[in-house]
Amino acid sequence: MGITVRSIQRYIEILRNSGLPILLGDVRGTYELSKEFSLDYLSDEEYAVILLFRDLSEKMGSPMKDAAQRLLNKVLDGRSGPVFLGIPGPEGIDDPETFKRLLKAILEEKVVSFTYKVYSPYTVEVKPYKMTFFDSFWYLLGEEVTTGEWKSYALDKIEGVKIGRKRFQMPRDVDRVVAESFNPWIRVQKRLRVMVETDPEISHYFLRKRLFPTQEIVEEKDDGSLIVEFRVGAIEEVEFFLKQWIPYIKVVEPVEFGRRLIEEYKAWIKRQGNKYDE
Repeated sequence: MGITVRSIQRYIEILRNSGLPILLGDVRGTYELSKEFSLDYLSDEEYAVILLFRDLSEKMGSPMKDAAQRLLNKVLDGRSGPVFLGIPGPEGIDDPETFKRLLKAILEEKVVSFTYKVYSPYTVEVKPYKMTFFDSFWYLLGEEVTTGEWKSYALDKIEGVKIGRKRFQMPRDVDRVVAESFNPWIRVQKRLRVMVETDPEISHYFLRKRLFPTQEIVEEKDDGSLIVEFRVGAIEEVEFFLKQWIPYIKVVEPVEFGRRLIEEYKAWIKRQGNKYDE
């Protein structure tokens, strides 16, 4: 799941539309409740939305969690919510100042530069588009200035953020691109087609819900199996999702992807040795 600044703003707008008098705070980017606020006029459903937002904010990590909690603590008195969100949350942001500087650059649409600490640290200049949240980690989604490629940068590997003077125009399709993404492997173009065949015993999961943003059911076979298609920009986008369904799926195409998975699992079996032999 991706939690972005725009997502949080959308949740706040939902609360506003449900009747909660949320006002802009004196400091930019903050919100506060009207002093005349009372819960008496909210319906059970509207109150449940507030509790749901409270539980969701606990998954965000600081400083987003802290800001949301300050707002909601004025409304709730330790009440337990009726809904549980099984979403893993971060342990917290090690460097909240870096997070805040990136948010500031996004809102002001200014290019940033920073050192990215991977195997061989390097300095990069980026047009920052979104802060995203996948699998318990925060990422910066942006366009690398030198290559024009959209990339995700893990927040805990970013240091020395500098906000430049150069401005950029936020692409109109940012929200669509993020909404179609399942993990940090975000690509603008979804030109690669991956097709799998499911075993009948797991087909109902894919029929009941779209488990992947670009999932489409191509064929329902008489034996209960399915042919399912995924449109992605890179194999990595769908690879880890599909691996969790092995051995109940078969890769139809690309053939090279199916062969690589077989080789990976052969190597994995070999690493186990004979310790499980009876």
